[in-house]
Amino acid sequence: MNAEVGTRNAEQRGETLPPRDLRQRTKAFALAIVRLVDALPRGRAADVIGRQLLRAGTSVAANYRSARRARSRKEFLAKMGIVEEESDESSFWLELLLEAGLVTSSRTSELRDEAEQLVAITIVHVVGGAGGAGASSFRREKFVPKGGPDGGDGGPGGSVYVRADPNLATLLDYRYRTHWKAERGQHGKGKNMTGKTGKDLYLPVPPGTEVHNADADTMLGEVLSPGDTLLVAHGGRGGRGNARFATATHQSPREWEPGEYGDERNVELVLKLIADVGLLGEPNAGKSTLLSVISAARPRIADYPFTTLEPHLGVVGLSDGRSLVVADIPGIIEGAHAGKGLGLRFLQHVERTRMLAVLVPVDSPDPQATYELLRREAALYSADLAAKPHVVVLTKLDLSHPASRIPTIRAHAGAPVVAISAVTGEGLPELLETLWQSLPVRAATSPVPTPSAGPRRTSE
Repeated sequence: MNAEVGTRNAEQRGETLPPRDLRQRTKAFALAIVRLVDALPRGRAADVIGRQLLRAGTSVAANYRSARRARSRKEFLAKMGIVEEESDESSFWLELLLEAGLVTSSRTSELRDEAEQLVAITIVHVVGGAGGAGASSFRREKFVPKGGPDGGDGGPGGSVYVRADPNLATLLDYRYRTHWKAERGQHGKGKNMTGKTGKDLYLPVPPGTEVHNADADTMLGEVLSPGDTLLVAHGGRGGRGNARFATATHQSPREWEPGEYGDERNVELVLKLIADVGLLGEPNAGKSTLLSVISAARPRIADYPFTTLEPHLGVVGLSDGRSLVVADIPGIIEGAHAGKGLGLRFLQHVERTRMLAVLVPVDSPDPQATYELLRREAALYSADLAAKPHVVVLTKLDLSHPASRIPTIRAHAGAPVVAISAVTGEGLPELLETLWQSLPVRAATSPVPTPSAGPRRTSE
């Protein structure tokens, strides 16, 4: 029932729910590994590495298939642990093939990306608390003959919720503890006393986390804002006491009901970062340098492609107490929407941003073609992503000759174009003000949530 509620909530927001069929993904991963190993050049090094890679890659699919047939949660989590270990080992052997010069980067990039995604799977087992049993009791009191049944109902079990916590940035805590169970309800007692309700269990996650039912490959919902709460496992109903069964013709019932078990399922947590502005550009377009200059974030900066291997967030302070949250996303190359480079792994994070800053270096051979490429990759990945407002940022202005003409970009939908140099600081104040003015009407994300805003549940 809860899966239907979460799905209905997402559909009402006009969102599409992507399939989460890990069985097909792991099977396709294993098949791609088999084909890669089969195409390796013959030699001792290739044979040794290929044999290890083949074992690890095929083990990923085999163990996930075995996990889906597990008869207990302990067996399921054990098999998923093997899937994670073998995915990590596959990534290692793919990297070794590349360093040994046996394959090219283009042939292994997609497989390495998929292996890292499989390693990053966060699956937890959640159990709603069981309801307490009803009591079978009869009133025994002085001067009250034949007092009748007075067995109380059992208390309902606690439910398990996922709640967005702005103080968290990763799902690392759930890699070490994978089993979470809410408190059970207390049994009913005599004198028509209902058992105590079990305490609800709240699992804190970073804002922007999607929650999927790993057993049914369906999306339960998502928590976007601090305090958002999503029900993932409902507590069991408490059983009825014998007082509930009394009728005019059955005045001394001894029947009672046991409590119901709570929902039990495996839940996959998927984190998608939330930011006001996403920096979109090719490798070495100056995204990390820009973020390090305008905020306190310290992403890795170097003079080779794909320096940034994971997203970075930075809070940018403006005048009058205004602030922006900016996300530095790893470089996008042609074919990123199909998983090339680091494409699919990080384009999902750009989905959460309210607007895009498309970075085009002034020393690019064809700045207009670079801009069109980035727009095309965004559109092929998601039409909603391409429809977001954007600002074109011409970077590395310090590399152009003072007498040379700044490239002209024909931006879509009249998007503003700003030329900057993150090294000299030229154009940065204008850029930040343009980003602020171009944001959608809603106020920019605040780094500190409003204390008065109470928890808001996205499904009931």
